[in-house]
Amino acid sequence: MGRTEELSDFQRGTVIGCHLSKKSVREISAMLDLPRSTVSAVIVKWKRLGATTALPRSGRPHKLSERDLTVLERVANENRLSPVAALTTEFRNASGSNVSPRTVRRELHGMGFRGQAAAHKPKIIRRNAKPALKLSSKKQNKTTPDTISDNKGGTSSGGEEDRGQTDASASSEPVVQVPDKEDPSPSQSNEAQS
Repeated sequence: MGRTEELSDFQRGTVIGCHLSKKSVREISAMLDLPRSTVSAVIVKWKRLGATTALPRSGRPHKLSERDLTVLERVANENRLSPVAALTTEFRNASGSNVSPRTVRRELHGMGFRGQAAAHKPKIIRRNAKPALKLSSKKQNKTTPDTISDNKGGTSSGGEEDRGQTDASASSEPVVQVPDKEDPSPSQSNEAQS
């Protein structure tokens, strides 16, 4: 099970307030929809340190602030097809932050910008123009499974009756009708008439 987001200062203060108003850990947990262990840990930390805020974590702080990220996003949206080196110089001019192209690439990736090469599109020349047009017209004239063209050139879309008639008229073999299980057989129908 992965770690979840830590509690906000407001939630921690609410837990401490409930504790000061003589609520039990179980009642606080049910009221705020938090695990009992979390409620208990907040109360113990408050009793030991007297603090309700989360202490800062170790590690290097982020190079770019929220404002810098906004500027980077704007620069990336304006120059979508530019390489990272060009985006970096544009970002440096716009924000005044001195960052490397690697940092810009990492932050853009975190924002959801992905570097994708354009699909190769062959140049249309006389030699391959005719096959390309033939292929595109074939794709456009492709019929869907619900539509079947009849012998007159029109299309009919409908239920099983239409499909059966169209298929039967198109083939040269005779059509044999198989009786359903619910229908009485010919011998039963003769007995029912007498």
